[in-house]
Amino acid sequence: MGQLRKLILARTGLRTREHDDASLRRLLQDRARQQSVRDLASYTCLLEADLPESKAEWQELVVLLTTGESFFFRDGGQMYILRTHLLPELIGRRRKTQVLRLWSAGCSTGEEPYSLAILLRELLPAYKQWGLTILGTDLNERALAQARQAQYREWSLRKAPPSLRERYFTQQNGAWVLQDEIRSMVSFRPANLLDDSRAGVFGLANMDLIVCRNVFIYFSREVISKVLRRLEAALTDDGYLVVGHGELLGQDLGRFEPRAFANSVVYQRARRPGARLLLGAANEAGGSASVPTSQPPSTPPRSRPASDAPGAPTGDPPQADRAEALTELRALLAAGDSRAAAAAAERLLEQGGEDSQVLCLAAEAYGNMAQRDQAEAHCRRAVTAAPLAARPHYLLAQLAQERGDADAAKALLKTVLYLEAKHLPAYLELGDLHAREGNEGRARSMWAAALDLLRNLPADAEPEGCRGSTAAELAAYASSRLSTPSPGNQG
Repeated sequence: MGQLRKLILARTGLRTREHDDASLRRLLQDRARQQSVRDLASYTCLLEADLPESKAEWQELVVLLTTGESFFFRDGGQMYILRTHLLPELIGRRRKTQVLRLWSAGCSTGEEPYSLAILLRELLPAYKQWGLTILGTDLNERALAQARQAQYREWSLRKAPPSLRERYFTQQNGAWVLQDEIRSMVSFRPANLLDDSRAGVFGLANMDLIVCRNVFIYFSREVISKVLRRLEAALTDDGYLVVGHGELLGQDLGRFEPRAFANSVVYQRARRPGARLLLGAANEAGGSASVPTSQPPSTPPRSRPASDAPGAPTGDPPQADRAEALTELRALLAAGDSRAAAAAAERLLEQGGEDSQVLCLAAEAYGNMAQRDQAEAHCRRAVTAAPLAARPHYLLAQLAQERGDADAAKALLKTVLYLEAKHLPAYLELGDLHAREGNEGRARSMWAAALDLLRNLPADAEPEGCRGSTAAELAAYASSRLSTPSPGNQG
């Protein structure tokens, strides 16, 4: 079994664990019988051979080893970032050339690249005048065949906004069929992220955006590093990589610079090694005006708060005014205007003293601008102001994860759970951290605790601290992690 595990890892990048040997052995023995092969040693020889039968068998094996669960507009937080920040910026950046290249790596049955196509269709009315590339790749050719059909069950559209569902889908024979307008915007091809040839992903280049979510989670550390370098090479300078939450924890990011938002972290390729471009840095430094700001297009420009006007009073604000200022501060953060949010938070702190709530909001704003020292300093001030508050410890845990300090992150998340025993995000993140270290027992106990909390919530509720995800989605995630581990989705 050890030889077969190594062979599967080398060929597909999928990591199988020793405690999965019993289920993996049954699967492989069944495949050997179907191929009329007498034992696993002979089956290994079949997989290693350079024959048409070997290639066909690898395709069948990949289908059985990969999980392709996907749906439209998966992870509302990341979709919000794509819709209001990344895609508008890329459109503004490419306005002159009108060429934009997007790649969904590990696209499974196509929901993700089609979601990107719908977002572009909404943001770019004149999209037909552009040279758009939206590519979906996956190792599983059977999944790609399904993607090309663009016919989906109700379950795949459970997160699609009703207006978009009505606009871009029609119902036929119990299925939701994507309109040809969107379908024609996306192309699919089989690709192995470990393939060195130009026929594989190694031949892709000058991508503006790569979305590769829930692919790395079952890869070994070495495979993640190798694939990350290839994705880096495939991106254009200042291009973006979007991955699943925590999937690059502790990895050498190379030329990638993390960009922290309230809902997630994305990664931007620096122009050259050692020259990391901050999100919006060109605007902040008085650079090119062609790069749009991070203000969502659907949000009207906000007037400057009265306290920001020249000569505004600086005394302690009345309680009602302070509550209104806090509401405005949260709105600025939600809209992605971190610069204005940080300034508003500093004014409140100057007027009202060390308030843990305001300090945490300021920390979020600085974190979003990748000013991690400022973010951490405000978190520590918040801990001093309210030692028993869980929020600042949780934010410090996020910062620790960003710098790759898993031990510090775990210690901080344990403190969060000591202070707030029902802190759902802490359980989920501790589970993922333990799993990455191979501590399956601790990981499973964390996911089980999270699942217990989620079962007490309405399915469509959005748990506190889990913006963009419903209780049902998080419960499905925790349940999948608690089930017998499997190699996962690969593209």
